[in-house]
Amino acid sequence: MSSAQEPAESTTVQARVNDPELVKAIEQETKDCSTSAVVREALRGHLLDADDRDGDEDNSAIPGGMAGRGYRSLRKHVEMDNGLIPVSAAESLIASDLNIKKDSVRSTVFAPLRRRGLIHLMQTVNAVFVEVRSPEVAEDV
Repeated sequence: MSSAQEPAESTTVQARVNDPELVKAIEQETKDCSTSAVVREALRGHLLDADDRDGDEDNSAIPGGMAGRGYRSLRKHVEMDNGLIPVSAAESLIASDLNIKKDSVRSTVFAPLRRRGLIHLMQTVNAVFVEVRSPEVAEDV
């Protein structure tokens, strides 16, 4: 087997959580995905995505976790600020990028982004689109 086909190195890590507030937060997040996915995402957001938040762009309006990763994924795939992408395409894209079920995208990614004004759903005669807004525009909404 060539090195390009070898799976990424994997390590199993276990942790005991005794903080009732943290346990409740984990339980709320695992309604749409597994506990393992939630923990991996939290670690990724804390340890790896921190560099993304230290750049020149003001990311204070962008949430952490899956919603933040979903937003960054959408921003990469639209042409410009306030760009449009069909809802079904956005759901597929985010589900693929975040490795979550497509039917959980609306609750885990879209809902937090809508509350912050970072996305807006637009209905036309023939389709529904996700309007992806810049953090600056979202603050003005």
